[in-house]
Amino acid sequence: MKKELKDKFMEEFRDREFTLDEVVQWISPHIETDEKKAIEQYQKTICRNFIASFKDEKGIRHFFGFKTDDGMKYTFSSGKLDLEIAKLILKNLNSKQKGLYKASRKIRKGIHIFYGQVDMFDKHSLTQ
Repeated sequence: MKKELKDKFMEEFRDREFTLDEVVQWISPHIETDEKKAIEQYQKTICRNFIASFKDEKGIRHFFGFKTDDGMKYTFSSGKLDLEIAKLILKNLNSKQKGLYKASRKIRKGIHIFYGQVDMFDKHSLTQ
């Protein structure tokens, strides 16, 4: 997306709650829709959700994705795994975990700010 569009979005939405439907209505005039590509993306989303729905008795996925030079591939995880594939799966999971951790810290910091507290574990909060 163009920077100008992202800037306008921030102006419009950063200070309020909104729904995905509102964003669709807001952004629609700014994007061209390729029907064939949209259908393909929708089908891929359905397939990713389908693959993710296979879980063991503990609720842990049976199939995991990993990135290759040819794109994403998936493998059954409840058995012998090739070491290189296992490393790629762990890299993918670690990346997601790091992103979730950073996001949760950002939210916790907002809570601390709301209550007027400083996060003792955030070295940056003491300097800001």
